[in-house]
Amino acid sequence: MLQVLKACPDVAQESLCSQMEKLIVGPLKAARVPTLIIIDALDECKDKEPASAILSILSRYVNKIPTVKFFITGWPESRIRTGFRLKPLLPITEVLKLHEVKPETVNNDIKLYFQTQLTELAKERSDCSLAEDWPSPSEINTLCKKAAGFFIYASTAVKFIMSKSHTPTQQLDLITSLPQSTSHEGRSGIDILYIQVLKQAIDDPISGLWLGQWCLCLIPCQSGHSQTSLGHLESPLLFTPSTLSSLSQQARMLLFRFSTSHFLTSSWI
Repeated sequence: MLQVLKACPDVAQESLCSQMEKLIVGPLKAARVPTLIIIDALDECKDKEPASAILSILSRYVNKIPTVKFFITGWPESRIRTGFRLKPLLPITEVLKLHEVKPETVNNDIKLYFQTQLTELAKERSDCSLAEDWPSPSEINTLCKKAAGFFIYASTAVKFIMSKSHTPTQQLDLITSLPQSTSHEGRSGIDILYIQVLKQAIDDPISGLWLGQWCLCLIPCQSGHSQTSLGHLESPLLFTPSTLSSLSQQARMLLFRFSTSHFLTSSWI
């Protein structure tokens, strides 16, 4: 694949068929190595085709790379369901519906995620005096209860606790002290967690300025109002590596989550 990219640096501008042939089929056929390719959130790859364009392309070439398996996630939108029903894909497709997975299995995975990530954090934060058994089993159980089966909550909570601008114990205490009512857990609890993340991000002058401008542009765009009055904000919102590096970890965490946009536009409009 590296050879292809060097020979054709503009391959990303070519058709999907050409990209599939040059970047996937060709290299993997030559390598003959069993490979797993993960395509996450296929529903976020928008196109105007009746069947997902990516699945349509995949159906044309999948028989040429029998040693390759694809693990694809996404909401079961009509065009995605249609794509999986294409003749070449139908007999070789296995569907796993997450809502049919036993809750105890999901909770065990989330618990393992918390334990692994926070134990590793405790080893890395030599600047903090953390107890040997940090986080305690009861704290892990509280985090799992608040996640209520939603990995997006667990992922956001871990990133929040890992903030280099605060101590892990301080961040963990903030999360575990959030409302305990079941109405504030899982899907709803992510809103409360985002509010806490926003509070810390806004405390940083640079991050607060950028997040404020981002919110102003995001909300009119999502709610269908005219953006003409916000045209002067387009230039400062061009995120470059240098500007992104100046943002706090909390700010970067929020900027690239689809659920953050949904939270802002559904909660405040």
